[in-house]
Amino acid sequence: MNEKSFKVIIVGDLEVGKTSFIIKYTQNKFSQKYKATLGMDCVTSEVRKTPTDVIRVALWDICGQESSRVALMPQFCRGAHACIVMVDITRQSTLDGAIQWKKTVDKQALLPNGSSIPCLLLANKCDLPVGNVAKEDIVKVSEEHNFLKSVEISVKENQNVAESIEYLVDVMLAQEANSTKLSRDEVDSAIRDLEFPPQKQRNVCCN
Repeated sequence: MNEKSFKVIIVGDLEVGKTSFIIKYTQNKFSQKYKATLGMDCVTSEVRKTPTDVIRVALWDICGQESSRVALMPQFCRGAHACIVMVDITRQSTLDGAIQWKKTVDKQALLPNGSSIPCLLLANKCDLPVGNVAKEDIVKVSEEHNFLKSVEISVKENQNVAESIEYLVDVMLAQEANSTKLSRDEVDSAIRDLEFPPQKQRNVCCN
């Protein structure tokens, strides 16, 4: 049995759905009434790539308050291999907040080669018929701030939840396999060539 372990940190403003995302992925449950995370929390799940290859993914959650970035982020980011930054498509402020979270992660979560860990931008609540954040703005933030890509998800409807983790696992495996053989730019290029599983789109586009 071949086993690997990866740490994925999940950040974003209050009530964007970080805890709900983790519980949906690990337990296939959803509730509107989760309590806000206090401090940090971690849940580990297994991803089987083949019958003999097991990937253990530790999903780390952090409270969304501004003060967390100063008090908890150094410990939270230590040893991380990848990051999810989450926004709520009904609140423009969470997209603005995602930019600040990304800048913080870029400074504090570094790979052994000195580069920032790969980050995926997830836009939650795409099951809602109307949102306040345009898809074009999400894509623009993703491109301008060097995210791997942006993906629309619905934790409630289980849209692109498992697919997001599976994609990040592929990214982390490619990163690990190529880090000693290729230059940093070549590793980045190989990662960006990875395909995200076919996405389920919003029922109604938000503009």
